[in-house]
Amino acid sequence: QEESLHELLAELLEDIRFRSSEGHERGYEAQARHLLARWTDQGFLRNFLTEESTVCYELTADSEKALRWVESL
Repeated sequence: QEESLHELLAELLEDIRFRSSEGHERGYEAQARHLLARWTDQGFLRNFLTEESTVCYELTADSEKALRWVESL
């Protein structure tokens, strides 16, 4: 029997909540790092080191321009 989309989503959210309460947040950290690297590689973000040697991300000029265009619609 096929499950509906909302049933699948409910199960997924329950699983995420369970894992989070069990202290497995590192999975989210890895996913976040992967997404930031991907968006940087694709040219949406740029990264640089701050004076404190912390990696900082910001939108590229083209990304900012695209968001301003969407905002103007």
